[in-house]
Amino acid sequence: MPLLRGVAAGAVSPALPDVPWWVITLCALVLLAEPVRRTLRDRAQRRLDSFMMKKVDELPDPEHKVQALIDYRRADAGQDPGDPSATPADQA
Repeated sequence: MPLLRGVAAGAVSPALPDVPWWVITLCALVLLAEPVRRTLRDRAQRRLDSFMMKKVDELPDPEHKVQALIDYRRADAGQDPGDPSATPADQA
């Protein structure tokens, strides 16, 4: 969908010769804002996941590792990590 908006903006911009350059630039920035924010959000999530996996690997007890991963998944899904009756979203 963003590609179609970009194509539409590229097709419309030459058709508007009286529009100032900064208006066209602003429209292009608005169209690019969502993909850039999504990319930054995904990179931050991957970085957090990588950091969490490193910390879990440092735990000596396998049961603590499993519990830490379950708590992390619950927190990521928006559930209370301390609630033993809640199931992770990917196991439900």
